[in-house]
Amino acid sequence: SSFTPFTFALGGANMVQVRDLAFYQKQPDPGPGWAPTAYPVIFQINAGACLFSRLYFFGVYRGINCGKAGSAIGRSKFDWIWGEFFDYGIQMTFCADVVEIANYHQYTFWSHFQDDVANYCRANSKGIVSLRNDNPQLSNIFMFGLKDGILVDGTGPDGPTAKMAVTNFDADFCTTGFHVVGSLNSVSIVNFNSQCGPPSPPTSRNVWIE
Repeated sequence: SSFTPFTFALGGANMVQVRDLAFYQKQPDPGPGWAPTAYPVIFQINAGACLFSRLYFFGVYRGINCGKAGSAIGRSKFDWIWGEFFDYGIQMTFCADVVEIANYHQYTFWSHFQDDVANYCRANSKGIVSLRNDNPQLSNIFMFGLKDGILVDGTGPDGPTAKMAVTNFDADFCTTGFHVVGSLNSVSIVNFNSQCGPPSPPTSRNVWIE
């Protein structure tokens, strides 16, 4: 579980590009009561206007954290991000200028539908998490077998997500497809499909606003 994240600092790492890479983290063999090894995030982005494209994550605990509480950044873009993540794929924190995520695919690439891993993921794993952000734009998003496909959580100290725009989002077999927590979040969704998995509602929901 020891790993030092690739960190991009504000100023010196602005407009960096990362592309055409794959990442693997060794995880316990599936079995009853399975839980992943909790590694630190792969990428910590504290800079602006970065481009990440064609990245593949195989059995990774946390993928990308864009931003940090109390310090505004923005304008980064994530395109063709594929993987299986056990905590979250991408988390955005205080991105105060448009962040774009496109062609994102979170699936059972490592676990191959194994029941013990699936049970863990549907109780714990998130796809894309938005904390305090302005104008995040998400398009062509697919999530499979997670606790939350997209989670918008405005309960933190920096405030809510404003004017999130989501187009072409499919959540398959997730406990909750689209989950919004807290007041004053604003989201628009176009072309959203969700087929929530067992257990049946009210535990599983296509959309949950609380």
